[in-house]
Amino acid sequence: MKQMNEYIIRLEEELRKNNKEEAFITACCTYARKLLEKNKPVLFDADHVDKVLRMEGIKRDGYHTFNAGTRKKARIIEAPSVSIKKRQRWIVKNILEGEELGGWIHGYVKGRSIVSNAKVHAGKKRILRLDIKNFFPSITKGMVEKIFSAMGYSPSAAGELAAICTFSSDMLYQVKGRTEEEEASEEYRYLPHGAPSSPYLANLIFQNTDLEILESLQGREIRYSRYADDMFFSSDTEELQQLDEEIEGILSKHGFRLNKNKTKLMAEKDQKLVMGLNITNGIRVQNSYKRKLRQEIYYCNKYGIQDHLERTGNKGKSNFMGYLYGKAYFVNMVEPAEGKRLLEELDRLFADEQ
Repeated sequence: MKQMNEYIIRLEEELRKNNKEEAFITACCTYARKLLEKNKPVLFDADHVDKVLRMEGIKRDGYHTFNAGTRKKARIIEAPSVSIKKRQRWIVKNILEGEELGGWIHGYVKGRSIVSNAKVHAGKKRILRLDIKNFFPSITKGMVEKIFSAMGYSPSAAGELAAICTFSSDMLYQVKGRTEEEEASEEYRYLPHGAPSSPYLANLIFQNTDLEILESLQGREIRYSRYADDMFFSSDTEELQQLDEEIEGILSKHGFRLNKNKTKLMAEKDQKLVMGLNITNGIRVQNSYKRKLRQEIYYCNKYGIQDHLERTGNKGKSNFMGYLYGKAYFVNMVEPAEGKRLLEELDRLFADEQ
């Protein structure tokens, strides 16, 4: 409170020094006070945003793209430059992290994970998994502006914050010879996959859709959770039949679509998989995942690490040790006893390299 009052006093003094009218001073102070009460930084308009974030000289076309998936299943990442990413992280830390998210949201939320998501549905007889098609690209600059406006920012400030957090094809670094289709797409701005601000904004924007889904489920014996673009519904009844059609109707009202190829209804007799975790009987990592990791460790011990990499055609694989430890820590997060055994085996395997 003291800091807020000091800021308002300094603001009044500065505005009076610049001979601003009392009505203007009152409006500015009221605007600033509302943001400070929400623990948000005061940003009056686009110019002020650019000044605070030191955007002068920062190239907006500093993005590059790469495929983080495979040839058959591409996963295109729009990665911002170091300078743009630094500004997006500032927005995350100072504006977005303080926003509350519903308990049903488990992706990109501190203290929640695929394990907490799985626990929602553990022990249920039937599970329905739905996938939101093109989740980030479906979230437009206009949607992002509305989120910043709802926090209390002026249309000008909200527009500039949204511009810094969104991407269009003309923002690719040194792109030449664009096709007509690519030039037309330059006007379409959306959340880029590689921006640190995108997961936070996606959760905040989709939360309104979540709330409508939850409202439609009231009075029904159905549990709901979401991890990024994966939606899960579980029940001990037959109520999940045709639920995908109902959810699709809600999504379409908010500008989203289902990826129908990924819709999966797990019946009572089926193995229950949620985000790669087997929750048929408790919560466990899939046996195939653990078996493959044990095999890697076994062959590394039998043939030596380098010989094993050559035998498997992975001689040039970077940070193989980190790759194996990452898998073991994942198991440890879900199954501590098994994870501990695997980590101890890796410690022995890499004892001479650490």
